[in-house]
This record gives sequence, C-alpha cells and structure tokens, in this order.
Amino acid sequence: MQIIIPYRDREEHLKKFVQIYKHFDIVVVEQYGNKLFNRAKLLNIGFNESADKIVCFHDVDLIAHDLSIYRTEFKDAIHLSGLCEQFNYKQIYATCFGGVSMFTEQAYLKCNGSSNEFWGWGGEDDDLYNRTKLAGLDVQFMPFKYYSQRHKKQPLTRQYEVNKRLCTSTDLTWQKSGLNSLRYDIIKEDTIFGVKRILVNI
Repeated sequence: MQIIIPYRDREEHLKKFVQIYKHFDIVVVEQYGNKLFNRAKLLNIGFNESADKIVCFHDVDLIAHDLSIYRTEFKDAIHLSGLCEQFNYKQIYATCFGGVSMFTEQAYLKCNGSSNEFWGWGGEDDDLYNRTKLAGLDVQFMPFKYYSQRHKKQPLTRQYEVNKRLCTSTDLTWQKSGLNSLRYDIIKEDTIFGVKRILVNI
C-alpha cells in the first residue's frame, strides 16, 4: 500500500505527518504554480506514477488515532476517515468520501479515477464516490477516528458553484474526464522530509 498526498504549502502539516507515518510508503504530489488547487488531478497523477496495487489517497492534515486501520481488508474501495476531530467526531453525511480513502488498482482504473475538472475547494470527493457507484464498485465506509491538524479553511470561489454542478452530472462526465484524459508535466522528483516528492505542473 502506498500513501499518496495531494499537496501544496503545508510544510508544518507534512513534517508532522511524515514523523507519525514514518513506517509507511509515502509519495507527495505537489502542485506547482498559482492556479487553484486541483486535489482530484493530483490524486490521478499519484496513482499514475505509482506501481503499487493498493493506493491510499490521504489529506495531509489528517492523522489516524490508530495506524493499524490501514491494514483493514476491503474489496474495491474503502473510506477510512469517517469521524474527524474537526467535525467533533461526527459523520457529516452517509456518503462523505473526502479525507482518506483507499482503492485497489483495478477499482480506480474501473471508475476512470477522479475528474480533472475540479479546481478549488469542494466537490471532487462526492464526484469520485458517484464514479464508484456508476462503475459498480463495492465501497465500505468505516467510522475510524482522525485528529485534524489546524489550518485555515480554503476560501470559496466562483469555481465552487461550477464544482457543485459537476457533481450532479457525473454520469455524463466520468468516462470523459479522468485517468484517460490526464495531462501533466513533471518538473522534478526529489525528497521532502525524507519522502518522495513529485512536483507537477497541471
């Protein structure tokens, strides 16, 4: 299993994460430049550059209470961060798919990965869940607890309304935008805090 972290400008969070997850295989996919952050596209890039049969998409601000949960068996996909400190350890809604999720290689290929069209905050996780259902994947939701490293919330932009609309049309877009339409340039590969980093222009 390889942990893939979509990343930009969170050095303090990443340093702590790496210290705690030091025995895990971690790859940081960092977005270059000043465009709005595109978490979903970074997940696709991490997957595309990984040779592992199981990938764990992991936000850098979340730390599991119990690291053994990453050994939980699953068939296609599993959502791990069901109960987060920032939400008072309460489930936000039944199909919340953001934060931390794991996929088998075949499952992520089958749903064509994530959409490349979600810029800025919000929506890409719901769209990915929609894709898992359209692809007929088995998805497990686990009530595991996570600490939340403090950070400023991302400001909403006009793009947020676009993202909301995209979530309502996944059935029309999931086979068009994803792994099969992924384009990016690797600027460099190096290390950060002792783990592999891939700096990409998207």
